[in-house]
Amino acid sequence: MGKQYHQLTEQDRICLRVMLKRDYSRNKIAETLGVHRLTIYRELKRNSQTHRKTDHSAINPPDCNLNKLA
Repeated sequence: MGKQYHQLTEQDRICLRVMLKRDYSRNKIAETLGVHRLTIYRELKRNSQTHRKTDHSAINPPDCNLNKLA
């Protein structure tokens, strides 16, 4: 039986971008989102296009649990 992988949801991706902009470590991001750290690395590799211009730095999405990390 193979391992099961799942991609991040759009909300998870927003949280990921917010946490990266705030200089969270990849391990802390994985812990916060409840996924393995390799999921974060795969997601960053998969979606590393430079054409994204959405700025989520001012957003504190409620599902990110960022308030617990402060």
